[in-house]
Amino acid sequence: MIRVAICDDDRLLLHGLEAALRGDPELDVVAAVTSGEAALDVEAPVDVWLMDVRLPGMTGVQVAAAMHAAGSPSKVLMMTAFDTGEVLNALEVGVGGFVYKDSNLVNIAAALKAVHAGYNVGNKVVADTLTRHLDRLAILDPERAERVAPNKVDRQLLEHVLRGGSVRE
Repeated sequence: MIRVAICDDDRLLLHGLEAALRGDPELDVVAAVTSGEAALDVEAPVDVWLMDVRLPGMTGVQVAAAMHAAGSPSKVLMMTAFDTGEVLNALEVGVGGFVYKDSNLVNIAAALKAVHAGYNVGNKVVADTLTRHLDRLAILDPERAERVAPNKVDRQLLEHVLRGGSVRE
């Protein structure tokens, strides 16, 4: 069983996701919280967090960074309406992927399983926007571009993976 925790400040969405994911026999929802600070206080072991990018107080990216800095083995799948800046920030802290909040629940469950298995999860819109942004970033802020994708091959690989391909391909 994959131990999943959910963090979203929209209680209706939070409880809907929790109920839906509990119906998947491969997923065990161990926590559902409404803030980043509450996420950091969860003591139960979590394999994958399903976390909103925009939260009151700490953002989802800040929470993922804090978890990473604390040595947490938890992986993070971000839910977003899409914000390029947040995607870049999330990549810098090692987030495993992105899903839209309005994604089909079957796709969200599949994305959680893929992130748990070590794959990065994204979609064409994320990949296209990220690719355009990385090209500009390489000119405007080369140090940050280096952290996100150290070279052109890494940028191409990142684009491929975010379009749904695998690193092995």
